[in-house]
Amino acid sequence: MEKLYTKVHDEIRKNPAAPAKKEAKKQEIKYVDKQKTIIQTADGKKYKRERRLTLADRKKRIEQKIAKSLE
Repeated sequence: MEKLYTKVHDEIRKNPAAPAKKEAKKQEIKYVDKQKTIIQTADGKKYKRERRLTLADRKKRIEQKIAKSLE
């Protein structure tokens, strides 16, 4: 083990500069629905991201629940 560590440290001392950083790929985000909850990636995969409901959406949902309970 000691030989391995000394070898690695010797290589680091020869070229102490940090390795070059890779550039991050910037993926295009394509939303499938109006509320921007379903996202489709460039390779065709889809996943869902939960979003907060707006005040109007919450009120509409409550009205629907009330109407359903009165039926």
